[in-house]
Amino acid sequence: VVGAAQKSAAIFDLLQNMLADQNPITKTIDLKTPSVYYLIVKEKASNIGSTLMNGYGKFDLPDYCDLINYDPNSVAVDSIYKRLNLFDPEDLNNCTNKILAVRATILIASPSLHNGNNETKIGGSTTVGLAFCDYNNTKIEIKKASKPLTMWIPKDLGLKASLIGAYQYIDAVSQNISNDTQFLPNTFYKRAQNSSIQIYLKPIDTQLAYFVCIKLGDTPRYNRTFSSVDHYQVFCPSDSVLQNASNESLFYYFLGSDDVRSFRGNVGLGIQELSDEDFYEYCELRNKSGMPTIRANITFTNNFWLRILSPGCYYADYASGLWKSNDLTVMSASNELFTQCQSYHLTDFSGGYELMPVRVNFEYVWANASIERNPIIYITLIVMLSLFVLSTIWARYMDRVDFAKIGVAPLPDNQPGDEFFYEVIVFTGSRAEAGTDSRVFVKLAGELDETKFRRLHDTKRKVFRRGAIDSFILTAPK
Repeated sequence: VVGAAQKSAAIFDLLQNMLADQNPITKTIDLKTPSVYYLIVKEKASNIGSTLMNGYGKFDLPDYCDLINYDPNSVAVDSIYKRLNLFDPEDLNNCTNKILAVRATILIASPSLHNGNNETKIGGSTTVGLAFCDYNNTKIEIKKASKPLTMWIPKDLGLKASLIGAYQYIDAVSQNISNDTQFLPNTFYKRAQNSSIQIYLKPIDTQLAYFVCIKLGDTPRYNRTFSSVDHYQVFCPSDSVLQNASNESLFYYFLGSDDVRSFRGNVGLGIQELSDEDFYEYCELRNKSGMPTIRANITFTNNFWLRILSPGCYYADYASGLWKSNDLTVMSASNELFTQCQSYHLTDFSGGYELMPVRVNFEYVWANASIERNPIIYITLIVMLSLFVLSTIWARYMDRVDFAKIGVAPLPDNQPGDEFFYEVIVFTGSRAEAGTDSRVFVKLAGELDETKFRRLHDTKRKVFRRGAIDSFILTAPK
């Protein structure tokens, strides 16, 4: 994998060098194909725009001097510009006057690298790359810029419909909420360490307000004597945002890498619909500090839709053959179409995502599993269990009846001294009333002798039933 990735990177570099050689200064090469997009600009550093590649993807760049961490005091020749900490416009060696070839790429398919310690789906994203080369097309290494660059990495277009429709319907009205928790509890599992959390809450009634809180590694709780919440956010009707990708109005809660602190594991999510008193305090007075009022019998007046995503930002380390996320930050503008990332170095970047379904919170289930709260459920379970036990007993009885029908029955009047054995097989028809309870006799006759009439009988089971096949052993002295 490492060798293949390095060869692919070398081929792209060679192709870009060939295009850059044919590109005069101030001219732009813009090449688009179904699988790759190249943008090559040769220009003085001071004339390079702050935004590149509007369209498939986008880079927001700081000044080139900030990218290379340029220090004017490092210039050996003393001048009035150096003393004033300014760039000399006549000095062709300073960073603003450098002639650069800026090479930007978008690959529809991500390079085949291992995912390292990251567990998000990098395969659902395109790959964007940015590089600066000098006038001789020698790549300028940018490993630690003084200011970050921001990029918008397009997701696979096939993901748009699946992510937009990935909401879970939460039946909150019918839930019984414990007074000890004060929240409708949910749980999801965050797999990747260096990813963020995006919570989308789409209310059915847009005039309602919600309190949303997060607890890493546990269920959020809040009562008169105890509070266990890491992060929280109040959403009033005026706080709804319009998602351009889905053209929907909803509440959006973003927790970045600084908030989740590289956490990996179960994340507790608590949601409460605000009461009239809290609505007045939070939404009308706009005082959003502090937790909501503790009250008994927490209820919801309407249901809502919920979606939780965990986007991540990654860069290609071709030396090790791994996707890594060191020093990359996921930004809050990430959505169904793009992953917004921030970086202090340049290479090839890709976005990852994980759609996290809400898990069953068994702690909440057992806390609310009393018969008083769930009589219909318990009655249904008892009836179903009783029917299952009765059907099992009946099935076992019928198995024994069927087993008794299997086998060959020796006739009761067989004599121990008989030397010849005959098997008599009787087929009873399947038509109505084909069976009989009458006594049935048989006689074996040959050219020299015959037996007496012998009754076909089985002491252990009834014979000659409708559709049955009965076998008997008849013995004779000769």
